[in-house]
Amino acid sequence: MSERPISWKVYGAVAIAILCGLAFRLIFPFDIEYKADEIWTFEHVMDMLAGKPWPLVGMGTSFGPPNPGLSLWFFAGLAWLSGASTPPALSQAVQILNDAAIISLVAFILISVPKERREVWLWGVALWAVNPIAVAYERKIWPPSVFPAFTVAFIVAWWYRRNFWAALIWGMLGALMAQLHIGAAFLALAVAGWTAFADRRDASWIGWLIGSIIGSLPALPWLMQVMGSVGSHSHLGPPVPIYFLRWISQPFGLYVHVFNGPEFLQFLFSPNIGDVHTFLVLLFHAGLVALWLWIGLRTVQAITRQNWPSRRLLLGLDREWLLVNASLWGYGGLMTALTVIGVSTARNYMIVIAPKMALWVALLIHDWVAPGDPRLFRKLMVAICVCQIFISAAFLSFVHERQVFEGNYGPTWRSQQK
Repeated sequence: MSERPISWKVYGAVAIAILCGLAFRLIFPFDIEYKADEIWTFEHVMDMLAGKPWPLVGMGTSFGPPNPGLSLWFFAGLAWLSGASTPPALSQAVQILNDAAIISLVAFILISVPKERREVWLWGVALWAVNPIAVAYERKIWPPSVFPAFTVAFIVAWWYRRNFWAALIWGMLGALMAQLHIGAAFLALAVAGWTAFADRRDASWIGWLIGSIIGSLPALPWLMQVMGSVGSHSHLGPPVPIYFLRWISQPFGLYVHVFNGPEFLQFLFSPNIGDVHTFLVLLFHAGLVALWLWIGLRTVQAITRQNWPSRRLLLGLDREWLLVNASLWGYGGLMTALTVIGVSTARNYMIVIAPKMALWVALLIHDWVAPGDPRLFRKLMVAICVCQIFISAAFLSFVHERQVFEGNYGPTWRSQQK
């Protein structure tokens, strides 16, 4: 793409998508998920603010030890700062924090990203903002739901990693993110490993190490409490590549997972006009699948025709690709390795990389699918965003109208007040 200034039409299209994403996170505040995990978190937060002892550990995980206490302390601090005293109010604080993360990433792009790469980054933010899976996760009272703010700060600090203080913040944020949810520790390790392998002189590693140590200090009480309590896994099995399947599907917004079974079919048939199904959600899903398949085919063709070296495919040739490849191959490889001992790679492990997955799609289309063709690139970005905007709006409307679900969403907070 040329280095000419981005036109006002492009800025306008990106702005519309981002504004839609900001609104999606805030609308219908009483329709939030409110079941076991959310109830547990909110009740413990209220106890902490009422003067009861602060727990050293947080919510349990699916693979053994509980999360560190910071995963709960952060919500207590958020409730104290916002004055939240009800689940919707605390959830709204999370939503506002995530909106601030989106806005902050846009500001970083406009200030720090080179002009010739700025548009692809902005489209990446747009894709993240309107993604229905991201919207569903970033409205919750749940430790992984506050990742976006940390992830954006992590990206910014990593970008300036040659500076001692930026590297220190990068290391500290990686350690703190691991205490919000243990799975993020593998992302921090992957990004550090990929960065060192690409060019170990490209960062202030002393700063990173000091920051990692400082950020790990709040985990010491948790470490002492859980030490020796982790059981051994007796069952070993083959690696399950579910992470990589989700990597290539989730940033396209395919399958709103909070519904399942007949509820998902009802969602696909919506919205309804009276008792008549319009099937518009199904239609827009089909559009996303068609785009996904076409982009995938063009990507495979580009790789085979260009005969790119493995270094470019695994590391990339610039900072953007290094960042996303660390998340794709590094984090993905570690999460896949964990499946050997029976640890499931749940979708919530992907929240921390939602902005990076969206950037990956934008980079993939810009650099591989439509190189040197800005019109095709923009048409594809607009098409994906339009489909995801409609599906996200339909998802929120479906929840607002139905209220009670047998699937993952469960009954909304509003439905439980009757």
